[in-house]
Parts: sequence; C-alpha cells; structure tokens
Amino acid sequence: MVGYRTVDRKLISTRAGSIEYRDTGQGQPVVFVHGALVNGALWDDVVFYLPFGLRLLRLDLPLGAHRLPVGQAADLSSFGMACLLLDFIEALDLRGVTLVANGEGCSICRLAGGSDDQRADRIDGMLLTNCDPAGSLGHWRQFGTTVDSDGLERLARMLSTSEGRRTFFEPLVWTVPPDEQLRDLMGGFLYDAAIRFDVLRASREATGADISASSYDGPVKVVWGVEDSLFPPEVGRRFAQGFSDCTLQTVEQARLLLPLDQPETLAIALLDLMGQTHPDHLHNDSNAERTARKGGGA
Repeated sequence: MVGYRTVDRKLISTRAGSIEYRDTGQGQPVVFVHGALVNGALWDDVVFYLPFGLRLLRLDLPLGAHRLPVGQAADLSSFGMACLLLDFIEALDLRGVTLVANGEGCSICRLAGGSDDQRADRIDGMLLTNCDPAGSLGHWRQFGTTVDSDGLERLARMLSTSEGRRTFFEPLVWTVPPDEQLRDLMGGFLYDAAIRFDVLRASREATGADISASSYDGPVKVVWGVEDSLFPPEVGRRFAQGFSDCTLQTVEQARLLLPLDQPETLAIALLDLMGQTHPDHLHNDSNAERTARKGGGA
C-alpha cells in the first residue's frame, strides 16, 4: 500500500469516546466526513490528488466501519454526530475549515454548519456528494437486510467473503475497487460485534426526517454522480436547492460512493471551491502514470 493510505491513525477524545483519524499535509484544513458502513478510507484516492499545501483530515465516525467502539452513553443521532464533528474541529483548533462529505456525512455536516453552536463559525464551506437528504442510515436495506442485530449479523457474514463484498458494493460504485480496499473501507464491521452494535444504535437514532431547514448559509458545492440508482440526479438537484449559496456539478460514471469512482474530479471541485490552484498532475498525468502513482490502482 502506498503512503497516502498507510498514514498512521491518531486518536482524539470526544464526547462519544476515542475517535481515530488520519492527518496529512499542512495549511488550510479540509475535514472529510463519510457515511454509514464505510470509514475515512473512502477519501484515500481523493487525498492522493490533493496538494500537500492543504491539511487533510480523514476521521472515522462511529457509523459502522470504525475500529474502536464508542461509549454506551454516546449520542449517535445525526445531531449527536454533528456535535462530535464540532468537537473534533475544536479539539484540533481548526479554523477556516472546508467540510467534504458523502452519504450520511452530508446531513452531519449540514447540521454542524447550520447549528447555533459558536464553533460552527470555524466552517468556511462545504463540498457535498451523493446522499439521502433526509439523513437516514441504511442504504443496505436494498439487500433485504433488516436493521436489527440479526440482520446486521447476516450482513456481516455476507461481507466476510470477497464475493459478498463485491455484491454489496456493485450497486454503490461504477467500478468496484480491489478487495483489499473494500476490507479497509469496512473496518471493524467485518469482525467486531461491538462495532455492529454502534451502527445499530446510530440507525435507530438517525433523524429520519428532512433536514432542509438547516440554516447553513456559507458557500456549498454539490457534486452528484448521475449513475446513482438510490439517489438519482433529481435528488441532487433538490438537495442543492436547499442551500442559499450553492452550485451543482453532475458527474458521469459515478454512483453513491462518488469518491471511489471519480476522485480526481472531486479533488478538482474541492480546489475550485477553496479558490486553490490545481497541481499539474491533475491534468497532465496519463492513465498509466496515475495507476503507477496510486500503487497499481489498489
């Protein structure tokens, strides 16, 4: 595995317990927020395309693919996760933060940025990708999985094999990544019942309601994969209309997990939102060179 994926995880204490994150680069901070049943590894390929002159932070929220179970008293609702995100930003004394999110992470960012918590002033902008605007967890329901202990155990058994992982991810991505990458994405869900209990709690406590009333009024860019059958382009258009200062960009050959499908496009969109120049390799690398730089595409 190449360096941008194997950066050591760090620990930070929050109201939910210890949270792992990876921290690379230096400069203006970017915090990446994932959704359910994946972790911060979702953003590895996007980070690869970004310049070292940004501070890039990938945290593992307790949404089912983390490695450290959280405390029994932790608030795992969407609002609780938003507070946890603000805890993280405050603990590292981050200012001028750009949030980048996918899936359930989008509602978490929207709630954090639109809250009356003074720490929300540390957020300068958001780049949001395919998601359920209602903020509910559970896109795994497409596999007939019930979100209860038995259903999650059955899902874990399915995901214990490479064939099962491929079957699970095929509707979520345009091109299924290598199995090693899928195992990293799913973290503790594959082997730890306590992790599965965390995502069960998060599912029960999710808002399950439209959060479009969130008052976040900073600059937003919505980047939407048009091949997403769960949340098609019209969902993205409605989602973007809920912000007062928003631009919408659609991307072909991308589904729900757009950061896996189109990491280079997402990196360019982020740099544009932040007013940053593009590194030469975003435009000049051949396909073969990109594969080599990424360690064989793994």
